[in-house]
Amino acid sequence: MWGQAERQGGHSSAPRSPALLGDGHRGVGIRQVSAGSGFSCAVTWAGGVLCWGNNAQSQCGVPAAECAFIAQPRALQLPAATAAQSLAVEISCGAEHAACVTGCGAVYSWGSNAQGQLGRVCSTTPHAGAASCASSPQPVMPMMYAHAPDGRAATFCQVACGGYHTVALARDGSVWMWGAGEWGQCGPDVEGVEEGGGAAGGVGVRGSVLPCVLQAALGISVSRVRVCVSPPPPPPPPH
Repeated sequence: MWGQAERQGGHSSAPRSPALLGDGHRGVGIRQVSAGSGFSCAVTWAGGVLCWGNNAQSQCGVPAAECAFIAQPRALQLPAATAAQSLAVEISCGAEHAACVTGCGAVYSWGSNAQGQLGRVCSTTPHAGAASCASSPQPVMPMMYAHAPDGRAATFCQVACGGYHTVALARDGSVWMWGAGEWGQCGPDVEGVEEGGGAAGGVGVRGSVLPCVLQAALGISVSRVRVCVSPPPPPPPPH
């Protein structure tokens, strides 16, 4: 890795050329890596999750009050019922949040939830001035198929984080989205939630606190999703 080391390089000085991950994790097989805004996360071949860098919004899975900067990759624990269910297969980082998918199809998220990008209502504020956030991985709200009479939940194979929203691809090819939507990034079907009207700490004027299926993609077998980093959400109107 290389770049601004005091934020996300995993080194004590800023490498000007590619360098191996911190000494404590050399030899660990990395399956995938994702870079956020000032922090990074990785999934190992053993199913573990590592995060490091800026932790001001608990985006490294550690309470920000405990440590605002993680200098070396730190392992996260997914709160699954069994060890096998906690094995991650893919991860993605947004501006101040991250999400991963496990082998059993569950989606976990952590970090800032100021725009509803974690897919659930979250009110933890680790320190004064911090946006609502989750300081450790927690499952996204169950995504239930409205058309399924048995109320079965969706299972997932991929997740992708934009700056302040998240997209997940279900195993049946349906696409689910949540978070900020002021630029239409959650699809044209989302009418949104007014500022402060859903997730603690406020959500975008357009968007969705809870996951919703992208109606425009129903009936289409989607095989992969990608997102582009959107600009920061507009500030709330003055009171």
